[in-house]
Amino acid sequence: MKTGRKITAKIASGVMAILLTASTGAGLSALVSPVTAEHEEIIYEDALGSQWTDWSWNASRNLDNPAPVKSGNRSIWVKLSPWGGLYFHRHTQLNMSDFSALDVSVQATAPSTNLTLLVYNEFDQVAKSLALQGYGGEIKTSGYSTFSIPVSDLGTGLLKGIALQDGSGTGQAPIFVDSISLKPRSASSSPAKPIEPSDPPSNIGQSGYTAGANKIYRDGNVITLRGINWFGSETDTLAPHGLWSRSYKDMISQIKNLGFNAVRLPVNPASINGSAVNGIDYTVNPELTGKNSIQVLDEIISEMGQQGLYVLLDHHRPDNNAISELWYTPWYSEQQWIADLVSLATRYRTAGNVIGIDLKNEPHGAATWGTGNTATDWNLAAERAGKQVLAANPNILVFVEGIGENPSCSSSIPHGWGNNLEPVKCTPISTSAIPANKLVLSPHMYGPDVYSQPYFYDSSFPSNMAGVWETHFGYLTNNPAYTIIPGEWGGKFGNAGGNPMDPVLQQALMSYFTSKGICNSFYWSFNPNSGDTGGILQDDWSSVWQNKVSAIGAYHSACTSR
Repeated sequence: MKTGRKITAKIASGVMAILLTASTGAGLSALVSPVTAEHEEIIYEDALGSQWTDWSWNASRNLDNPAPVKSGNRSIWVKLSPWGGLYFHRHTQLNMSDFSALDVSVQATAPSTNLTLLVYNEFDQVAKSLALQGYGGEIKTSGYSTFSIPVSDLGTGLLKGIALQDGSGTGQAPIFVDSISLKPRSASSSPAKPIEPSDPPSNIGQSGYTAGANKIYRDGNVITLRGINWFGSETDTLAPHGLWSRSYKDMISQIKNLGFNAVRLPVNPASINGSAVNGIDYTVNPELTGKNSIQVLDEIISEMGQQGLYVLLDHHRPDNNAISELWYTPWYSEQQWIADLVSLATRYRTAGNVIGIDLKNEPHGAATWGTGNTATDWNLAAERAGKQVLAANPNILVFVEGIGENPSCSSSIPHGWGNNLEPVKCTPISTSAIPANKLVLSPHMYGPDVYSQPYFYDSSFPSNMAGVWETHFGYLTNNPAYTIIPGEWGGKFGNAGGNPMDPVLQQALMSYFTSKGICNSFYWSFNPNSGDTGGILQDDWSSVWQNKVSAIGAYHSACTSR
């Protein structure tokens, strides 16, 4: 730390801010600063950094007066009126991918000073609101406290503003700001990177659900998830399908008797927030009479627990209609999405059979990974959401799906929705947001019943498929830091007019899963009313397709015995 001029500011009634912001301009790319990974970005250290300008913000200022509590230092004294404060302006926006952490060094003049860090993204919107004390404890009144916030926690790829505000809203005593800077990737706070095979996460002895090396642990003991999807709560019924003809208890019992021990339950915002349900015959489901959508979900999850089934909750759609490309839409914001995920995590905190939450079903289209664009980078959104989910419920796992095509770090081999995990090798999920032993990467894959891909018609099919899957996601199984659990796979398996290539593909996929130790997965689906895949059940909602059941059972048996 250098000696010399420091900044002093008095924080009053929650309206003072030290605001660092960049101007708007005509083209986003032209505004990105060409900072290299070798250089620290000095925002303030005894004086403003070269790229920053001091703007006032409705404040009465006198740069010549000494600080009120640190005589001898030439400081900026801010006499605050409402919305007064220090306002620092950067000449250009800043690309955050070159930096590892934001360091803020401050000293309080009164005990129990609370500061809130607000981060503004390239759209001049608050990307994150963080309690500074969460990154180093109480702000000291003797000597400076340095708070180091990982860039992955800041919630933006392009920095437009940073504010320090009174976290208590009461109007606090002056503070000294000694330095504010962004540390380069080469600094002590290293960038997120794949954990080396020599450093697998430790799970033994930990409580709740943990993951590592393609295994799932419950309270330190290995479990295997032989899973299936049962959809409906994400549709306009807002409840699992089939309850119009059968008892939910009977259907759960059948799932268990078919050899499955885990169920992925898709939901949407309406079902999460307690809407009116339909499509239920209450004469065979009297326990569900008068219950709304989330109460129906409560009852089903409870019954699954009593019958020994694990549950994975899946945020499947932003409405009752269609899967969205991104995690937000014009009518459903990121803030609403995260709030709904946190609501689920909190509600089932004590439900011992809820293993985790799949944050978003099948990102695709506009969704990217590792580009630095906070509006489209699914990896950054998953980090933002996953961290809050785990804060609400540290017992569960966070499932993060892949994307579709990506402009970087991705092969030209075509991908399906949620299938592409290739970019993980270039831009891993930050372990400061989602610890490695709480993260599950969850690709989806389907065959010709669902979509046509050129490799299905290659002369070497199906032997060529192992290479395709290895490129798309399977390479991650070579690193014990990662756990891969496919959240959806399936097809008609030659039944009900299905493509005759589909059972060949599914058999090849199950052999590949077994060879890679991917023994945890969720088949799509239990329902018969999935138009392109069919289900385990036939159209009478009771009989099963025995060829499917036998093939999946053989995979479970072979893989579990490895």
